Amino acid sequence: MKKAILFMASPRKKGNTAALLAEVARGARDAGAETKVYNLNEMKITPCQACMQCRKAYGCPQKDDMQQVYADMKDACGVALGSPVYMWGVTAQAKLLMDRLFPMLGPDYAPRLGKKRALCVYSQGNPDPQRFTGTKPDSTSSCFKDTGNWFKFLGMEPVRGELVASGANSPDTAARDQKLMTEAYESGKMLVKENE
Repeated sequence: MKKAILFMASPRKKGNTAALLAEVARGARDAGAETKVYNLNEMKITPCQACMQCRKAYGCPQKDDMQQVYADMKDACGVALGSPVYMWGVTAQAKLLMDRLFPMLGPDYAPRLGKKRALCVYSQGNPDPQRFTGTKPDSTSSCFKDTGNWFKFLGMEPVRGELVASGANSPDTAARDQKLMTEAYESGKMLVKENE
């Protein structure tokens, strides 16, 4: 069975990031996939210790909640990361995950787990959805571009551009945006679509 892994990097269980990821998950399930959502804020994840043991074999010697993530990532065909924008970047929870997925790369930095699809989901207080793309002359941050490139580095191909709940200054901003929620649902289907 197809499988999608979703990582929720917001401390708010019922905020905008959670609402968008819920629609992504629903779309993936409706497309016939099993879904698993990891709430990074509730997990015990230790920072990378630069031991370099993962250069020898897939995985990490640290015995924390990442062990299950490593197992699930092997079988996943699609991966979604949802994060609010804090201080011009993804949350600390998201960055910790990103560091600890270093084992997905072999000693030659080639992806170990083959091709997978990826999706980035964001919420931000700033009303300009392009503010953090790094594509505008007045962009204050390129965190969206950087996170997308991180996915590509790990061997994952984005299914679309990022989904952004902008001007999200109340926890139901995303849920009230029907167009955005429809895009999230359709993106979930794309995340697990069979190769053509």
